[in-house]
Amino acid sequence: MNEAAPVAAPQITAGLIRYTHLIYGLHALAVLLGFGSVSWVPVRFVFSLPSIVAVILNYARRHEARGTWLESHFHWQIRTFWFALLWILVTALVSVPLMIILIGVYVAYLGMVTRFSVRLDDGDTMTVARQNSSTGAQKNELTPESRVMLSWDLNDAFPLTSHSVAETQLGAQAKGAI
Repeated sequence: MNEAAPVAAPQITAGLIRYTHLIYGLHALAVLLGFGSVSWVPVRFVFSLPSIVAVILNYARRHEARGTWLESHFHWQIRTFWFALLWILVTALVSVPLMIILIGVYVAYLGMVTRFSVRLDDGDTMTVARQNSSTGAQKNELTPESRVMLSWDLNDAFPLTSHSVAETQLGAQAKGAI
């Protein structure tokens, strides 16, 4: 009958508890530094010197807390740092493409405003057509046919093909749409 000798529980020293408090203080300082700056708080939490030092200190003495109630504190501190880094990367991966789309929308809008402003200076309508060939209306006259084309869309600002209102209506009549 070989009975295993009971394993002594690791000793928790007051120094290790103070050490854990110090690490919490460094993480708190990193967050406070984030609030005191123009950068995003999670980025400052992960990439500031106090937070990086805190994680290094966590890894340096994690073995001393193993098997004690302090182990959960060390685990939480390390895990919080790495999850913050993970979510910063996920947020960046999602927001960068969205920012590119947003910039594209602003550029398209600026192009439309510029083009329509030029049309306004020329005394032209908001239509793609410059002159209605069926009625002979000039470009600054608004006819019932040209009112059909006053809807706002990207084709008005950046037409792929140039056609008159009369051509558009003739094509629609041929298809039986009007």
